[in-house]
Amino acid sequence: MNGQVTDTDGNPLADIRVSDGNTVVHTAADGRFQLETDARFVFVVRPVGWRCNQWYFDGRESEVTFTLQASPVTLPLRFAHLTDTHIGDGGNYPQPAELGTGERLSTLLTKIVEDQPDLHSAIITGDLTDHGLREQYREFREAIYDTPIPVHVIPGNHDHMTEQTSDVVSRNGYAIHSGEPRHYEAFLGPRWYSYDLPALHVVAIDWFTHELGRDHEQQNAWLRADLEALDEDIPWILLSHDQPGSSILSGLPRPPIATFSGHRHTSRVVRTADTLHVNTPPALFGGVDLSPA
Repeated sequence: MNGQVTDTDGNPLADIRVSDGNTVVHTAADGRFQLETDARFVFVVRPVGWRCNQWYFDGRESEVTFTLQASPVTLPLRFAHLTDTHIGDGGNYPQPAELGTGERLSTLLTKIVEDQPDLHSAIITGDLTDHGLREQYREFREAIYDTPIPVHVIPGNHDHMTEQTSDVVSRNGYAIHSGEPRHYEAFLGPRWYSYDLPALHVVAIDWFTHELGRDHEQQNAWLRADLEALDEDIPWILLSHDQPGSSILSGLPRPPIATFSGHRHTSRVVRTADTLHVNTPPALFGGVDLSPA
């Protein structure tokens, strides 16, 4: 694939990172880049002070252009962490009336921004849908489409459910279920990616397929490449549906200063060594530890 990164006036942007989820390259002085790839997606690592409405393309395209729009950043920067919205009918839960709907999620995001007018963005760390169905993805995508702030998402195990889901034991001995990522990719794009905030790098991964062993070696290789393309003095945080373990964190150039996760439907904040692990309860209904939505 050949490509270019420009601003909205067509001016080339140099030293912008672009990745296919395997390797990371930088644009040249003329804003151009080249990737030898057969990956599902190619995406731009959105830099500080810029946003990009179309931040990924089909990896099978021969020529693409990423157009970055200037987006000034006000400090201090604050973002909201939500998780486990479980958009769906609630068939697997004892309180189906409290499960997520697109309308409730849209209302919540609007209220958060009204209550926190200086909020920069929101992240939602997986289990966006309850059964990974196309209609649930459609409802979720519509709910976040018109939000006044950017919303960054990653998949959870429920987002990879299919009609043929079966019980399995993962490569690390985790009793869970099988999964297939095609619906997530069709509606929301890359399952792992990164972007920049002022003096902070944000990395998002697909914990579930990593745990199942579908693509853990690929994700690990990309994560190392992504961090190695970053200045050594810039700290980073990790977005992961479940709390990341050693199979994700071992062997990295340096540990994250924080991780953000869900999955457990609990409220828990734990520090290990130099990393703060933030595990947040569901956004739209109460947690199993009786924590509020």
